[in-house]
Amino acid sequence: MFQMAFPTGVATVEIIPESARLNVNRATPVELLRLLAAMGVAADRAMVVAEAIVDWRTENPGGSPLDQFYLSMGPTFLPRHASLEQIEELLYVRGVTPDLFHGTWARDANGVLSRLPGLKDCLTVYGINDAYDINTTPLPVLLAIGVPPDVAAMIVRRRMERPFLTAGEAAPVLAMAGGKLRLGGNSTYTLRATATLRTQAPAMVSDLRRSVAMVVKFNQNMKDDLTPYWILRWHDNAGTN
Repeated sequence: MFQMAFPTGVATVEIIPESARLNVNRATPVELLRLLAAMGVAADRAMVVAEAIVDWRTENPGGSPLDQFYLSMGPTFLPRHASLEQIEELLYVRGVTPDLFHGTWARDANGVLSRLPGLKDCLTVYGINDAYDINTTPLPVLLAIGVPPDVAAMIVRRRMERPFLTAGEAAPVLAMAGGKLRLGGNSTYTLRATATLRTQAPAMVSDLRRSVAMVVKFNQNMKDDLTPYWILRWHDNAGTN
C-alpha cells in the first residue's frame, strides 16, 4: 500500500493479490463461518449467511427451501444455484447487507479513520487459493483458513511496521502458520486507487472517497502468448461514504 499526500487530499494505492482472499465458490462452510465470526458477525447471523452462500453457489435443479425467501422479495428473483461470477452477487444473498459486503469505517479517540474489511475484501471469484499472501491477507481470512490467532495477530503487527520482503525472513512465520501462507501472490491482482478529500473546517480527512480498481491477470507464460497481461475487470466507484 502506498499513500501520497496532496494539498487537497490523500491518495492510497493498493496492490492486492487475489491470493489474499478466500475463493467464495470453494470456501468450506467452516471457513465461511470462521470468516464471519472474525468479522464480528453474531453466530446466528453468521450461520444464516454461510448457509445462504453455499445454497446460492450449489446446483439444485429442483430448487431449495431458500428459494421461497427470494421469491418473497420485491422484485422477486431466484438464486443462480451456480458459481458466483462476480463478487457483487453476494449483495443478493440472504443476510448480506451493504455494510457487511463493503465494510465500514470507524474513528478512534483521536478522530483517525480505520477501515473494517467487508466480504468484498475477504472473498474472491478468481483462482484456486492453496496458500495465501502473508503481506496482504486480511486478519479475518487468516483466522478463517486456520492460522492460529496468536500467529495471525503477530503477522498483522509485524507487517504494520514493514512487510516481509525475503523468503528467509518469512520462513519461520510461514512454518508457524502451518503451510497455509506464502510470500507473494499468484498471477491475478487487484490494483486499486482511492482518493480522500481534506475538509477545510475543521482540517481533517473527509469521509467522502472516490476509487477506481481493476483486476489484472499477468501472463506467466509469454512463450505461448505475447500478451503481458489481461484486464479481467474495471470498476469505478461514484463515491463511498
